[in-house]
Amino acid sequence: MHINTLYRFGLFALHQKIVHRKPYIISEHWTGYLNLRKKNISFFQKMYSKLIVKKAAFVCPVSNELKKGMQDLGLKGNYIPIGNVIDTDIFSPSSKKNNAFTIVHVSALNDAQKNITDMLKVAKILENKIAHFTWKFIGGRSENFQELISQLEFKTTNIVFINHMSQRELAKQLQEATICVSFSNYETFGVVIPEAIACGTYVISTNTGVINELETQNFFSVIPPKDKQALSKEIVKQYNNPTELDSGKMHLFVKDRFGKEIIAESFSKLYFKSLNNNS
Repeated sequence: MHINTLYRFGLFALHQKIVHRKPYIISEHWTGYLNLRKKNISFFQKMYSKLIVKKAAFVCPVSNELKKGMQDLGLKGNYIPIGNVIDTDIFSPSSKKNNAFTIVHVSALNDAQKNITDMLKVAKILENKIAHFTWKFIGGRSENFQELISQLEFKTTNIVFINHMSQRELAKQLQEATICVSFSNYETFGVVIPEAIACGTYVISTNTGVINELETQNFFSVIPPKDKQALSKEIVKQYNNPTELDSGKMHLFVKDRFGKEIIAESFSKLYFKSLNNNS
């Protein structure tokens, strides 16, 4: 069995393990296990989670950062981090780049995690440094931010909110963008980061999630969370002196780490080990 939520589906897997000796693997991506968030976990959830993790054949958080958060919570088990899969057939480079300077952010627009408010404030700062640009917020509606947008009184900046879209539509937005920005306060992985890289688009991200585990490259930069000046500086840097990007190299970089074949092979090895160890 391969479960994708530790609690409560793990209780069923634990029952199958004890009663029928069926091994199980856990994939985990929940932000609740991160050190900044784990105060929200109840006593009973923590107690049962410890047992579920202990009895699992393998526990596969999507990043080492999430693994550390789970271990710090006292969830002791056989950990092998395996990242999220990126469909590199869909997220691939395109020759159709938008000539206008365009920034894109993709998320469900949860302000507590994704920090949309500060990105809008950075957009206002940039009005004095970049004549005309567009900042697209993809994945949700603008209602929660209309008051702030009115207060900021944008004059030349084009702020666009686009609701949820298909992966193919999203890939097109990433392909055409100049920069993809992730300004999160916390992440377990941050799937849009490798998706944007696979599309040949430069990424600016806070040091959260998977970006911390990638080798330093010239096609992304990493900044501290909540640092509006650092974000503004990196955007202006790319505007004035854009990095020369090798989109083919960027696509291969993601495919070699998170492509469907790579992730499938990683899990297949664990499936065989689980079955062999259970015999």
